[in-house]
This record gives sequence, structure tokens and C-alpha cells, in this order.
Amino acid sequence: MTSTTTSHSEGYQLGLDLQAQGIKRVSSQHQDWLARARAVAVKIARESGEVSSDDIHEALPLPPEANPALMGAVFKNIGLRVVGYQNTRRPQAHGRLIRVYGP
Repeated sequence: MTSTTTSHSEGYQLGLDLQAQGIKRVSSQHQDWLARARAVAVKIARESGEVSSDDIHEALPLPPEANPALMGAVFKNIGLRVVGYQNTRRPQAHGRLIRVYGP
């Protein structure tokens, strides 16, 4: 009998690969917005010591036609690290937990 399950490390890597594909897909049409949002994220983190997606939503709202997952692309590969978690301030996000990044 052969197993069709994946190991923990294989599943983790598959998840990362799928995430990268999704980010590429949702960001492909919004590269200008993404570049501006990344600059804003770095600026806020340097000035205040931390930044979250809520801060980006306030400073530079997503383009109306953009997939909301585009916000996840903002924090990829910009030199910030996760320093904590907090509940979102945005009512439409239903109080979910979001990452807080710092320099």
C-alpha cells in the first residue's frame, strides 16, 4: 500500500509555494500600488517602530478592484520582521488577529 499523505515539511513547503503563487497572481496587476504600499510600510515601521496591515489600509487603501489578498504581498521581502500580533482595528475584518511588523 502506498501513502498519499505528505510529511509535515513537505506540506509546509507546499503551503509556502501556494502562497507565493497566490501573491504573484493577485499582485501582477497592481505593481505600482504594491511598490507604494511597501515604501509606506517601511516608512511607518521606521518612524513608529511597528506597522500592520491596518496602518497600510489607512495610509493607502487597496485599489477598489484589487483582491484583498493583495495586502499580504505588502510585507513580503521588504526587510521587516514579525514583532507581534494584534486584533485588527477595521470593523469589516471582524476583529481577527493580524501581524505587527518592525524594523
